[in-house]
Amino acid sequence: MIKHALTLSALTVAMAFLAPGTLLAQGETHAAHVHGNATMNVTVESASVDIDLDGPLASFISFEHAPSTPEQTAEMKAMMDKLNAAGNLFAFPAAWGCSSSKVTVEGESIPEDLLGHPHAAEGEGHHHGEEADHGHEDGEVHSDLEAEFEFACTSVSGDGSLDASGLFKAFPGLQDLDVQLVSPKGQKGAELSPSSASVTW
Repeated sequence: MIKHALTLSALTVAMAFLAPGTLLAQGETHAAHVHGNATMNVTVESASVDIDLDGPLASFISFEHAPSTPEQTAEMKAMMDKLNAAGNLFAFPAAWGCSSSKVTVEGESIPEDLLGHPHAAEGEGHHHGEEADHGHEDGEVHSDLEAEFEFACTSVSGDGSLDASGLFKAFPGLQDLDVQLVSPKGQKGAELSPSSASVTW
């Protein structure tokens, strides 16, 4: 009887240690790496708009590994050119007078020279390239892209709107954009797509 009780107690302790890992694994499922999808966090302040875009690299180009051919290098460079032309991707009310002031892009599979980073000494800074990609048992590589867009505006007031039509046109592989927006009027969530590419507040 005592032996059975001890075994049961040990099992309870083991489950307590395993439970957080189980919950973590379940949480990771919600942040699934789904091609064609991306998330976007938008912060609207009195004279600026900041946009954080995050999604699988395959939502923006046709592959997720470091470029290995001239064609893939050209495709990735074209992606970077489009991202850096942020004024073509997003539109705000004309009265706000917003213009792109800064674009920062990160991606494990994007070469440093395309990102515009100075080459860091070995062991320092960000690590990009195939060695940083997330490999899976099936041999498929999964990489993400993160981009931050900063817009300087003359005045952000009155009713607000953000049109992401340019983003969908620039990247046809992107089909579903989950938006979380914080503005002086409060918080708002929206699901954008090529056929419904704007949000108002």
